[in-house]
Amino acid sequence: MEKRRNYIELKQDYMLIAFDACASKFHLGKVDKWVDNETEYGYADYDFECCFRLPIEYLMWYVISIIVHAGRNYTYHKMRLRKIKEILREHDIENLISDFGMEERRNL
Repeated sequence: MEKRRNYIELKQDYMLIAFDACASKFHLGKVDKWVDNETEYGYADYDFECCFRLPIEYLMWYVISIIVHAGRNYTYHKMRLRKIKEILREHDIENLISDFGMEERRNL
């Protein structure tokens, strides 16, 4: 079985990238403006795009992403939800999480 990323670590990495995006707005005591539709989570999504190999990694990313966006963008929410449904339609959830420990199962 191919080595996969851990859900908890993936969530931490996602939030760290979002934090770094916010921190990058600070320059010499001033805070740069955010442009329309620019978010810290958009930076995280961009960084994670195309970096996964396994369906479970994509599923975890989509779950994290849909949670942190919390429905603020209807189109984005529907797009992520569609991706989650596609993965679950193509793969049995029990097979996807078969190597998860109890803590990781609870978190996902």
